[in-house]
Amino acid sequence: MIHAICTCAISQIDRLPQLVQHYRGLGIDRFWLTVHDDASEAIRRDARHTESVIAQLGLAQIHYLAGDFDAELLRDHHDRIQARHVAADDWVCGSTPTSFKFIRTVSCVSLKTPTAEAKTR
Repeated sequence: MIHAICTCAISQIDRLPQLVQHYRGLGIDRFWLTVHDDASEAIRRDARHTESVIAQLGLAQIHYLAGDFDAELLRDHHDRIQARHVAADDWVCGSTPTSFKFIRTVSCVSLKTPTAEAKTR
């Protein structure tokens, strides 16, 4: 089984459907989502909308994390989720909606053709 352990800032919850759709397309079987905000009031205020988005995506379990962002605390939280729900031979990937960027325009550069600057070196 392939699991995705994700943390989403409550302000980014509307990006979650695109992230879930993309990762489901890549073969993710189970999502473990944590919604984070630095103030528990925001989580309570936006809980109905958050839970609506989660329900529409068919995600079964959601965790809430309130307080200042702390990478070590978040890592410990993800480790606890993994220890409780992920078998030793399962795969785990982590992602956040803030790292799931939408690029409107792309410019491509050939790696085979050196640039004028590289030719002068």
